[in-house]
Amino acid sequence: MTLVKAAADLTMLEVINAVEPIIRIKTCPLGLQAHGTRLCPLHRRMDTALATVEKAFRETTLAEVLAEPSESTPLCEFPTPTRSRP
Repeated sequence: MTLVKAAADLTMLEVINAVEPIIRIKTCPLGLQAHGTRLCPLHRRMDTALATVEKAFRETTLAEVLAEPSESTPLCEFPTPTRSRP
């Protein structure tokens, strides 16, 4: 598998949206007809938190995440670039 963009040009939000998009709260999650699109204070705060997460991922590139030092075990192996021989 290869990326269609360089890691420095690919935001984490693009990666997340390709796998499982963040779903913002636009209508009452409980299905209360009386609420409709007027979110209650709790659901409005939850949607504000989701907006903050979206913003953070929109402002972070895949290259930044990969360059950050970590003692965690990666979820998958990263291929190492091979040098072509003359």
